[in-house]
Amino acid sequence: MLCAVIPRKLRVPVAMFALTAALAACSATSPQAAATVGDTEIADAAVEDLLPPARLLFTGSQTPCAETAPDADCNRFVLSALIQDAAVADYAEEEGLAPTSTEINETLNQVQTGTGGADAMRETLAEDGGTLDDMRELIRVILTLTNVQEAVVSDFSQADFEASKEEFATIDTAHILVSDEKKADEIKSEATTENFADLAARYSEDPGSGDKGGNLGPIPASSLVPEYSDAVMAGEPGTIIGPVQSQFGWHIIWIKDITYPTYEEAKAQVQQGGATGTTEFQPWMEEQMRADGVDVNPRFGTFDYETGQVMPPAGSQKPSPKVEQPPAGGGAPPAEGGQPPAGEAPPAGEASPAP
Repeated sequence: MLCAVIPRKLRVPVAMFALTAALAACSATSPQAAATVGDTEIADAAVEDLLPPARLLFTGSQTPCAETAPDADCNRFVLSALIQDAAVADYAEEEGLAPTSTEINETLNQVQTGTGGADAMRETLAEDGGTLDDMRELIRVILTLTNVQEAVVSDFSQADFEASKEEFATIDTAHILVSDEKKADEIKSEATTENFADLAARYSEDPGSGDKGGNLGPIPASSLVPEYSDAVMAGEPGTIIGPVQSQFGWHIIWIKDITYPTYEEAKAQVQQGGATGTTEFQPWMEEQMRADGVDVNPRFGTFDYETGQVMPPAGSQKPSPKVEQPPAGGGAPPAEGGQPPAGEAPPAGEASPAP
């Protein structure tokens, strides 16, 4: 989770900034610029100016500008934000989405409160070579991207919600995980809602939930491996299903409950990048950047249009993925490509990126 310093309004695009993907090459820009987006040149100085406020704002977060991250990672993080800002500039102006001075100052006041007051924030920025105006500019960039994202996905209708309702589901389950299908069949034939916890404690190979009766607790269905979530969504609360095979083994699943948000709650999630919001916004953003054309100075790395990120130069040492804590229950089978349950190694040839 992001640290409390970051006001809620600024959290929406952070996950977008922090996405990672395979390196994608692009042509070089002029040696005087950090990058160019269409006809817009992003100078080295623009990146340097935003480093101090970025390091302050994202202290304690899981972003590349966290206090323990290498400077080069923070440089790429800030440059990625400036590239995205340049790509949406025309749209933001045409649609009146640029934040006002009042909005910027209101958010600045929240940041100051979270950093110990205005004097403390100025002092911290100054020690890192930054100014209050630099912080205002970073806030402007993030608020602009937030406003654009909300506008792009704001036409999420009741019909859209009904058509994608399962993507918003929260499922409350318990599971017993074993590596052998025959054993899974035997356990399933014996399992009832009354003895499920005892069977989980006795047989489950998931160290995160086995000693908790297999309970995973309420978890967004979209955060689980599809084999698991699809099987649950096809079942009925109060039933025991399986065995269901995933990359982690065989699951016997007790479906305790399946709940859905209201349309208004789902719409708010979408506008904040949750559920279908990110998947709708990312292609739109990629289209804007490809239309303009993005050139990144090789000193910073290469550009990936799919994620909107400046990636480390080819052949350089990439930082280890940051692994966040797993969802409540500890043993939930994570989304495809995510972190395996505690104590299990990922399948051969696969990495363990952040969930």
